[in-house]
Amino acid sequence: MKSIVIVAGGTGGHISPGVALAEVLTELKEKIGYENLYLYSLVRNKNNPDLEQAPCPVLWHNLPPLSSNFFLFPIRYTIQIIKTFFIFKKLNIDVVIGMGGYSTVSSILYGIFFRKKSICVNKIQFQEM
Repeated sequence: MKSIVIVAGGTGGHISPGVALAEVLTELKEKIGYENLYLYSLVRNKNNPDLEQAPCPVLWHNLPPLSSNFFLFPIRYTIQIIKTFFIFKKLNIDVVIGMGGYSTVSSILYGIFFRKKSICVNKIQFQEM
């Protein structure tokens, strides 16, 4: 069976579409035939109302903001990539859907390195004119 993870971190512009996709996939569970669905988001988004009402379990990861220490950021980011690999391997993730932003890179790399069935990257920007 398939396990799907939707990676949505950073801002509401990434989280809201991820939660909306999770709602649609939850409704289509029998048709698609997956076993587990997860959302993967940043710890600092725990108070986001969309994630509090998510239709599936939310997995949390901690990633330093880009504005943090310039020299330590690559080390911290590499550690997070390794942690993500272990978490996804343990959960037998088959499909990775990234909703955009730098926080999705570790998950997308997992999909590439372990040759998973589907990797989708979505970045939506709405601008008022």
